[in-house]
Amino acid sequence: MKGKTLYTSLGLGILLTAGITSSCGRDQERPAVPQTPAVQPAVPDTQPSVREYTVQRGDIPSVWVYNSLGLRGNNIYKKVKEIGVLSGFGPERDIVMKVDGELVSGKDGYFDSWHPGEKIKY
Repeated sequence: MKGKTLYTSLGLGILLTAGITSSCGRDQERPAVPQTPAVQPAVPDTQPSVREYTVQRGDIPSVWVYNSLGLRGNNIYKKVKEIGVLSGFGPERDIVMKVDGELVSGKDGYFDSWHPGEKIKY
C-alpha cells in the first residue's frame, strides 16, 4: 500500500504544482502590440485634374453636366458654377431672364450661357 500512496502523493503534488504555475500568470495572454499599417505607394493620377470640352450646338450647361458627368440634384448646380470659374467666365454669363428683349444679369453665380465652339474646363 505504501507504493500506491507514494505514487498518488507524487501525482497530486505534480498536479498541484502544475495548477500553481499556471495560475501565476504564465499562460495569460500578453497584450497585443499595435501593428502599424504598411504604407502603400502612391498611385500616380492618370487623369488630368482639369479636363476640357468643346461646346456643341444645343448644349445647355445643366443638361450637359447631368448627361456627361452623371451628377444629380444640387451637385449639378455646384458643378456648373465650378465650370464657370475654371473657364474664366465673367458675370455677363450669369443670365436670369430676358426683359424687353434684353438679357438681365443674375446674381446667383450660375453660368447659364455657353456658346458653340467655346472650350470649357471641368
